[in-house]
Amino acid sequence: MRILTFATGNFFRQESYDINRILGMIRRLGPDIRGVELTLGFVEDALSLRLTKASRDYLSTLDFNTIHGPLFDRSYTTFRIVRNERTRQVLGALHRLYDRIDGRNINFHVSNIRNYAMLDDGYSYSIENIHESHGVTVEEAEGILDAHPRLGLVLDSGHSQNVGPAETRRFVERLAHRVRYVHLKGNEHGFQEIPTAFLSKEALREILTVKELDVPFCIETWLETEALAVFREEIAYAKGWLGIRGVRGARGVSRAGRARGRSR
Repeated sequence: MRILTFATGNFFRQESYDINRILGMIRRLGPDIRGVELTLGFVEDALSLRLTKASRDYLSTLDFNTIHGPLFDRSYTTFRIVRNERTRQVLGALHRLYDRIDGRNINFHVSNIRNYAMLDDGYSYSIENIHESHGVTVEEAEGILDAHPRLGLVLDSGHSQNVGPAETRRFVERLAHRVRYVHLKGNEHGFQEIPTAFLSKEALREILTVKELDVPFCIETWLETEALAVFREEIAYAKGWLGIRGVRGARGVSRAGRARGRSR
């Protein structure tokens, strides 16, 4: 299912990170966006988020909604998934949100997981190929995924490119069957969050193999702007680069024909 989705985390660096307001902005980007990744950067976001009716109604029209689990608490202490009550509270909040938005996946950075058994609860989880501020190698990711076969992979092409110019290709060659979706962006001059529309030709060639994947592609960058024109440019470029030709109507992906994220 090759579609474009969009992360609320594109606006994470703004002074006011109001997910309901941001969902209204994403809606204005138009029908090319077929899913949303709700980026819950802080533990407090996960515990306190209440979606408005307008937000729920919008998300219900989309095909591939996902959740990015928290990275920190408000003091910027790294959140760790361990066997304790705090983790249970956070995962419980994520489960309720997942059910409310007909979620397809909950994603965590490798650096946020200490106890993988806590994720063996019937929901659909993935690891993302980043540890703190540096990319995870394909060997590291493969080791985790081999040990935990229920997990998927969110392949972040900016993080893989940060490891080395050939690393994205190696991920696709060895772990394509585990990729749930792609965080589409690039790494150039040491910055891992560059939209594809603004990458050099050389940098684009280094992530070229992601085009072999038939999965959703999530636009997830950290630009310090709320200018929708910038994101419309990236959407138009990504559609052409990925060969996405048209836009399906609302709920264009059959629910009956897709695997549910949560075990029944």
